[in-house]
Amino acid sequence: MNSWCRFTLARHAAAFLLALLLAGSVPARAQVSPGPLSNAHASLDGATQCFQCHAAKLGKSGMDERCLACHTEIGWMKTRNRGTHARLNGKECVSCHPDHGGRDFKLIVWESGTPEKFDHQKTGYALEGKHAQAACAKCHKPDFQRSGAVPLIRRKDKSASWLGLETACKDCHQDFHRGQLGTQCE
Repeated sequence: MNSWCRFTLARHAAAFLLALLLAGSVPARAQVSPGPLSNAHASLDGATQCFQCHAAKLGKSGMDERCLACHTEIGWMKTRNRGTHARLNGKECVSCHPDHGGRDFKLIVWESGTPEKFDHQKTGYALEGKHAQAACAKCHKPDFQRSGAVPLIRRKDKSASWLGLETACKDCHQDFHRGQLGTQCE
């Protein structure tokens, strides 16, 4: 081996050793986690908490079951084929709700940009007539949250949840006919 080859080999070996040394100086967290979790999942942040959401082999595999173990209200809705989540066949939770975006990261991102532009038909309850013109907050408020999903909602502020509404007229509107015309108002 000539001196040029030995010199080149030595340079590559030195570069490799330097790379190993630098890799060892990076905190272990940066080698495992792609970043801090959102504020909603802050209690799960840290190198020892990863497997609360991720499977032992890491990655996205198996995460949906772990998401639903905590978000039981979504599981309740899915098993009853109700709401948006029940209609997202085969779509993983993380495809719409990625995390590791930092404390200020919002886990709900509206594909249309705002809740007001959301295609409500995706929930299984198309907005028609005056419902189509109503502001979201007029219906999506704790006063109208009556479904079995409500006790399962983990948010302290129920007004920040889009879940828990029923679709029968009587669930939001007073029956001025006092049941004399039945429950099928339309």
